[in-house]
This record gives sequence, structure tokens and C-alpha cells, in this order.
Amino acid sequence: MNPPDFTGSSVTEDSKNFMEDLQKVFEVMHVTDVERVELAAYQLKGVARIWYDQWKKSRAEGALIVSWVVF
Repeated sequence: MNPPDFTGSSVTEDSKNFMEDLQKVFEVMHVTDVERVELAAYQLKGVARIWYDQWKKSRAEGALIVSWVVF
């Protein structure tokens, strides 16, 4: 499997397609909800990764784990 990357740096880049492509991979691999978020975050590159890192740091310590649906 070769999951897609997402940089978020281009207006032509479609986040919905990114999520749909990941969903297909996750279903084939039987990935759990928590693992889906971790693997999706791993595929974020460039400004998308910077956004995610800042968002993650802003969360309160001990905050609930984010589900795939919320992500």
C-alpha cells in the first residue's frame, strides 16, 4: 500500500480526496480508529504537518484521543 501525502500548500490539492484515499487503505488493512489518526497525521507534509503539530501542542494535557471521525 502506498498511502497519499497531503501538504495543504496548493489550492488544487483536495483534502477530501486525501481522506477518501486513506479510508480505502485503512479498510483493506483493518486499521483501528486510533491508528487511522496516527497514520493520517504521518502522511501530512509541509504546511499541513506544521498545522497539525501546532494543533496537537495546543491540546490540553490529558485530552481525549482524537477519533478518525473528528480528525
